[in-house]
Amino acid sequence: MPNPLITLNCPNCGGTLVSAGADRYVCSYCGSEHRLRDHPDWLQSLQENLDHLKTQLSDVQSNSRVAAAAQQLPGLLISLRQLTQTLQAWARAAFVSLLVLGVGYFLNRHLIFEPGAGWIRFMPPGIMALGGLSIGYILVRSTLEFRKRAHILQQIERCRNIIRTLGAGS
Repeated sequence: MPNPLITLNCPNCGGTLVSAGADRYVCSYCGSEHRLRDHPDWLQSLQENLDHLKTQLSDVQSNSRVAAAAQQLPGLLISLRQLTQTLQAWARAAFVSLLVLGVGYFLNRHLIFEPGAGWIRFMPPGIMALGGLSIGYILVRSTLEFRKRAHILQQIERCRNIIRTLGAGS
């Protein structure tokens, strides 16, 4: 396993520098003393390299966010299309439920049953109840689907904004 420590060498003779205080180092071979402040070009170069590395790392992170957003966007658009089809199916089901409710109401208003007619006299209110319950169920399911749709639209907009803002900076 490589040694993670950095060995400092003397710029005069190449010997190993040993710490002699806060920012002082002494060469174990020639005895010359060095301080980090004595080499401002080295520190400035190090700072410039660190700044450059930071910029490159930021660019890599931005590019990876753009790539992730670009990969996520087609799946979100497919989900949105499927959800739209589901909502259209629920709209058709709501129309049929309204028709059932209307037929039940029509039968209840226009058919007159005698008191001894038996269970058949409860058919029109039963049809109306069936239509009303199905409309209630469809409203609840449609509300949940619209919430999903709003969430997917937010995700799509977030991906597009990432691609616009970070992609434009590249």
